[in-house]
Amino acid sequence: MKKLHQKEKDVGKECHKNVTAKFDELKVNTKHPRADPMDFFSCEGMKNMKKKIYCVNECIGKAQKLLNDDGSLNEENLRSYVLGDSIKQEWMKDLVTHGVNECLKKDFYKTSSPKEETTSANPTDVSVECNPTYLQFLSCLYKEVEIGCPEQYQKNSKKCKAIRKNFTENKKRMLDLLKV
Repeated sequence: MKKLHQKEKDVGKECHKNVTAKFDELKVNTKHPRADPMDFFSCEGMKNMKKKIYCVNECIGKAQKLLNDDGSLNEENLRSYVLGDSIKQEWMKDLVTHGVNECLKKDFYKTSSPKEETTSANPTDVSVECNPTYLQFLSCLYKEVEIGCPEQYQKNSKKCKAIRKNFTENKKRMLDLLKV
């Protein structure tokens, strides 16, 4: 899985640069500047940061040809990309193949949020919609690999145990993981 991450590093840097430039452009070209995406105490700032993460991952998915034109996952390209020659151990290939199969059954959202209209009450909303499907797929795959990892290969740190426990109990909140 490390090599998979490495494949995306350069593409990810370029995507991040492009998405950041687009968000900065939108911030400047509106009468009401958008909330600072790094302002963790602003709901609008958090929404913008979330959209930015979706946009970067959509860009990576498109650049790697892992998303179809309609925003759905390109199963054939995704399988060869994830299961390519980077995984050497047979147990890991089986685990990741199972994870890919399970995650491809899921119905992911194709837009980051319902369309919000720009109104006088909501003047900072500039319609930036990005497809979170690729990010959702990666999150699903991570969860499947963590849950299905054979015990002899698991890291047994307190944090890893808490993550596996939350995944197996199907807890939705990531904040639960931070209490460790």
